[in-house]
Amino acid sequence: MQQVVIHGDSSVSIESAPVPTPASGEVVLRMRCSALCGSEMKDYYGKGVANSNGGHEAVGVIETIGPDVTLVAVGDRVGISAVAGCGRTDCEPCNHGQSTWCPDFQIFTGAHAELFKTSETACLQVPDHIPDDIAVLLTGDGLGVPYHTGQKLGDTSNRTIAIFGAGPVGLSNIMVQHFYGARVIAIDISEYRLEQARRLGANTVIDARNADAVAKIHEWSSGGVDIAMECAGNPKTLKQCFNAVRPNGIVMINGEQSAVELSPSEDFIRRDITAIGSWYYQVGEYPRMLELFESGLPLGDLISHRLPFTDAAEGFDLMAKGECAKVILQYPQS
Repeated sequence: MQQVVIHGDSSVSIESAPVPTPASGEVVLRMRCSALCGSEMKDYYGKGVANSNGGHEAVGVIETIGPDVTLVAVGDRVGISAVAGCGRTDCEPCNHGQSTWCPDFQIFTGAHAELFKTSETACLQVPDHIPDDIAVLLTGDGLGVPYHTGQKLGDTSNRTIAIFGAGPVGLSNIMVQHFYGARVIAIDISEYRLEQARRLGANTVIDARNADAVAKIHEWSSGGVDIAMECAGNPKTLKQCFNAVRPNGIVMINGEQSAVELSPSEDFIRRDITAIGSWYYQVGEYPRMLELFESGLPLGDLISHRLPFTDAAEGFDLMAKGECAKVILQYPQS
């Protein structure tokens, strides 16, 4: 088979690799689509991934199954949760569809390939009428992250939200929160991504290269937003989130990042600020995510580029330049 290999130092190639063999409880998919994720850029810029890639958003058809697989069958078209719970009957989180809270969860990577191996517990059945490129967003980070985040925030209709970072995660949150009826302001340093933010529903945008983002937010919201969301994975923008919210506001943290110094008194206590972390969706949330899409959420609008998987290097280059929203890699079908 052929797969994408991320070498690091901004280098990507297509190389041959052995056909994966599923172990007990595992399946191998014949890939139809995969999506690039901002989390892969660390490997892209850094040391790479040995003979593989960090792809974890995928949709495909099950081609082979390992021993003891009971949840899916050969021929099923499925989307993949990046987080696979253990699925044991004595695991309380798995019994409640809470895969990310399973103490023995696994993350399978390498999805940018013609064949991809994962756990049966990561497989989510996709209705026949949903196209492959939508399915990869529906079961991956594209909808999963903003949906789970939205569940933690509750009803945001008519609330004001500042979203710091208009990369794929920020843009997906803009799309979902606009659909929920929130008033959204987007902050970024990429003119392209700010235009995407407008297209996906941001009421206004701030180019942080030439404006004081916090001052502009206070001006727009008359004293601070109800919610400030950090989607850039940057300690500086996280600190700005605490300065951007009104008293009794909420700081929502989506972006993975290093340690940040915060003051319990100044950042939390004296202004009654609540900070919430939100990582990835639970597989038990998938039916409601599907209902949200069926109710009219324009999920396809999040896709800016569809490329043959052999053009993966172009996709990563677009990510590096900040000139894309969600990039979909497509695979040849026999």
